[in-house]
Amino acid sequence: MPESNLLEAPSAVAEATVYRSQAVITRTATLTLEPGRQTVYIDQLPEHNDSDTVRVSGSGTAQLSIEDFRVAPRIYSEIPAERLQALVDGKKELEKEMKSLEDQVAIIHQQKDFLQQISSQTTTSIGQEIERQDPDPAAWRKVLAFLGEEGNKYNEAQRKLEERVAKIEEEIAEIEHHLKRNQKAGSRTRTQVQVRIDCEEGGEFTFRVTYLSRNVNWFPSYDARVDTTAKSIVLRYYGTLRQKTGEDWKDVKVRFSTARPRISGNPPELHQWTVRERVHVTRSFVASEMEMAPQKEMMEEASLRKRKKSAVGGQASPAPAGAPMQGAEVESGQGATVVFTPAGSSDVPGDGSDQKLLIMEEEFPNEFRYLSIPRLAPYVYLTSEIANQTDFPLLPGQINIFINGDFVGRAKIKELVATGEKFDLNLGVDEAIKVKHELKRRSGDEKGLFNRQRVIQFFYTITLDNQHDREETILVRDHLPVSEEERIKVKLNSLMPEENPEKDEDELPNGALEWKLQVGGREKSQIEYSFSVSHDPGVELSGL
Repeated sequence: MPESNLLEAPSAVAEATVYRSQAVITRTATLTLEPGRQTVYIDQLPEHNDSDTVRVSGSGTAQLSIEDFRVAPRIYSEIPAERLQALVDGKKELEKEMKSLEDQVAIIHQQKDFLQQISSQTTTSIGQEIERQDPDPAAWRKVLAFLGEEGNKYNEAQRKLEERVAKIEEEIAEIEHHLKRNQKAGSRTRTQVQVRIDCEEGGEFTFRVTYLSRNVNWFPSYDARVDTTAKSIVLRYYGTLRQKTGEDWKDVKVRFSTARPRISGNPPELHQWTVRERVHVTRSFVASEMEMAPQKEMMEEASLRKRKKSAVGGQASPAPAGAPMQGAEVESGQGATVVFTPAGSSDVPGDGSDQKLLIMEEEFPNEFRYLSIPRLAPYVYLTSEIANQTDFPLLPGQINIFINGDFVGRAKIKELVATGEKFDLNLGVDEAIKVKHELKRRSGDEKGLFNRQRVIQFFYTITLDNQHDREETILVRDHLPVSEEERIKVKLNSLMPEENPEKDEDELPNGALEWKLQVGGREKSQIEYSFSVSHDPGVELSGL
């Protein structure tokens, strides 16, 4: 067989399986091959890829075997050749002019030397005339005038030439500076894969080079488009992709994966398992740990209850620009490994900008719920409980919320929502429903001759004003103070209307009140309640 040819194979990214902080990328390069041993060069792989993960395969009509391949860095220049050539040509022209000027300066030096010789001879001749007592002053004046004029002319010419030489030196130095700067800025290190093959039968062959790149990542994001009239939510599920490989992807098949790739050619090594004597901590430290244990258990239990209540938290206004996306921090171990494959192929810029690829769009029928806690915030919040009826787990991420076409704020899916699982979505404030919480009266009194306890009474009203044209169901929550002292008593005196019979006591804190009201379109509804706090005269109250 003929020995080794060198072939360059232009390649492009064809596929990318993107993980949360890296990606497995596949490039393809197609060549028509002749029989013989050949080395194929596949250039322009990103610099920051894991060379140990590079794999080479392929298929086609050519019959060949891949004998070996190696991965090596290469420095490529990105400065246009005409620009570099113009700088180099300009420097050459200046250097040529510099040489001509230096030659002219050398000639002037010769002329000045010759003039100096004439001056010396003239001085000798004048001395001889003076000795003979036969001087000719008129002739002397002519000679001196000639020497002065010529000397001035040569000096002026030399000065101009030296000024021009200095100027050219500055221009050459500037061009050299530009050349160095452009070459430095315009060069970059990329990776080259050199594949040595033995082709038995010629034909077309497509090489596939697969490698792991760490300059690619993705995170989930969502758009929730709410139609309050149709009472529906359309959820758009995106994989937001960022890649900073320096190369724009064109027509690339992208997959999003929640797994963590483990690509290595070497198995792990088994090391010695050592058992040692436990180091005992000091008694005071153990005591402090024991004292903290009940508190830690309470905090963990409270955190667990909070997580069970809702998978989604919200905010009424957009998050600050540049705020980190929580979805990018989620560990894939929260659920089974899932691979999302957006339809079609995608173009993804290589500058690190966000590119949103649609994973899924689904309409969720639901019943909206209105919630107001007017003692804490004078607003009515729109919420919805959604069942994930899709085949896709919903990963933690940010949700942009649009109500009737208007952007109203953002929320976050905080925990993975599996298929069939329900989650609460907070949709922000509904400005068309007004709420007002008022303390109507507070009074203090002493009861009885033998019972000297002091009693303070509170009378509250909550007013709801539904400015929608339709009836809405609104859940209203408030609370009474709770006493932890025997000498302080709290009593609910009146309540109108009655509390919500479906109130979840486990979900709410002690002393909580909850009403479920149907408020007609363009109508108002009012809640009235009162309670009293009684205590011994010597007790000072706090918290009221």
